[in-house]
Amino acid sequence: ASHFGGELGLMVLQVVALVLVAAFVWVACALLEAERSKLRGWSSYASVEDGRRPHSTSASSCRDLQGDGGRAGHGFGAALVEGFEGLVLLCTRPYVLGAFFVSYAGIVPRALLEYENSIAGMAAYSSKEERIAVFGRVGLCVNVGTAALALLGVRPIVERIGVAACLEILPAGALICVAAVCVDRSLTTTTVALVTASALTFGLNSPVKEMLYVRTSKDIKYKAKSWSAMYGHQLMKVIGAQVNLWVDQESPGCAPGCFHPLPTLSLAIAWAALWCAVVHQVGVVHRRLEREDTIVA
Repeated sequence: ASHFGGELGLMVLQVVALVLVAAFVWVACALLEAERSKLRGWSSYASVEDGRRPHSTSASSCRDLQGDGGRAGHGFGAALVEGFEGLVLLCTRPYVLGAFFVSYAGIVPRALLEYENSIAGMAAYSSKEERIAVFGRVGLCVNVGTAALALLGVRPIVERIGVAACLEILPAGALICVAAVCVDRSLTTTTVALVTASALTFGLNSPVKEMLYVRTSKDIKYKAKSWSAMYGHQLMKVIGAQVNLWVDQESPGCAPGCFHPLPTLSLAIAWAALWCAVVHQVGVVHRRLEREDTIVA
């Protein structure tokens, strides 16, 4: 029952967040259209006052002002459609949808590794101060690993093996890290696995995935990418949390056998296979776009 409650709670939160975002977009579009109508009205009024129109057409000007107000509903609808244009572009362009998946797929295995590392840390240290110190050192190691990759230079790696091959490093590395944790759940193993996966995510995958958007239109760069940035992290985090919730949730009733290595590893293999398949397809399209010097619009 608690599992169902946790799952239901997560879903309700996501639905509420989506409704709130839609409401904010609706309000923003209404304000934008009201501002446009006001500017059109002042422009028409100023043109009459400045004598740029004959005085005999002042009634026509008033009708124009009323017409602007009458067209507000239509303009608001157009603004609302424009507000959701990025989501439409994201869902109807396979290349953009693939880039979205590649950009945030690494959050799923990292959510599992973070959970197991937190469990191992709480088991190894009893005091709150010691746990804070340990998790602080883990964060420091992640930053050092990311900085080391940045100093090594991503550009030489991309030039040597290509964009698609660089993007396939993270799923392979994440799968190895999850497999290592399935074999040994000690604090040392979970920490090394988490630091490795995080360093690959932030130091290599994050800058390389941005190269996928170079061959896209301006609308995709700004509108579709904003939608993916808004929901990509949270969506993948919810997916990763389901593994922790339904497969490996730590509770007094099942301790110390709450972790299930074979189901966890099987899910990780399936996710990595899907991930690599998407990377391959996106890489093929990206190479074609580079060769033909075209973009996805």
